Amino acid sequence: MVEKVIEMGDCIIKLIDNTEEFFTAGENESIIYRLREIAADSFGVEIEDKSLEGIRDHVIHVDVCALGYINKVLIGFASVRILHELDILFVHGIAVLMDEQTKGAGSKLLKALIEHYTKNRLAFTTQNPVMYDVIKKFCRDVYPSLEQKVPEKIQGIGCKLMEGRRGVFNPRTFVSQNLYSCCLYDSIPLSKKPFVNEWFDRVLRIQNRITSDGILLIGKL
Repeated sequence: MVEKVIEMGDCIIKLIDNTEEFFTAGENESIIYRLREIAADSFGVEIEDKSLEGIRDHVIHVDVCALGYINKVLIGFASVRILHELDILFVHGIAVLMDEQTKGAGSKLLKALIEHYTKNRLAFTTQNPVMYDVIKKFCRDVYPSLEQKVPEKIQGIGCKLMEGRRGVFNPRTFVSQNLYSCCLYDSIPLSKKPFVNEWFDRVLRIQNRITSDGILLIGKL
């Protein structure tokens, strides 16, 4: 069930591709509860705001889940759906303990997935301007951007990715109004780049560091 174990500095990453079998095995059930705690800490919310069913969806109903460990302690996860027809790795979920975020643990999880499951593009939805910095780290030709409009071809890909999702998606801006029933964060984090924060604040209608809107990001790997 564990396809590969990867070492990245002090972080040990387990790539799991038979997620349902792994996470429903009796000896691994406690991992779901730990991931719930990690997700709550990562997003700065109460643990009651992160349901067990939501966590199960993000780690079981995916093609691959990466679990990150430091000193044998679980500190985060990232999960992806592999969309072969679009040649895209779509990040379905990612959460890392807040204390480990500044050490690059989230980027290490994504790097392991990107390097092991080679696709043409990386995509995900977010409310967090820091995630724009993350995708720029791995990808070129990132859309949307402040520099250029979303090409029609990429607009079509965006529509396919957002089909059936909650909210009203605008393929020209990649913003989906009311994508989430409530804000994912207690307070949406800030990028170190003020212009990115200003852009997210404007297009996602962020007020008092909260919003229900989300944005789709796509980049070429």
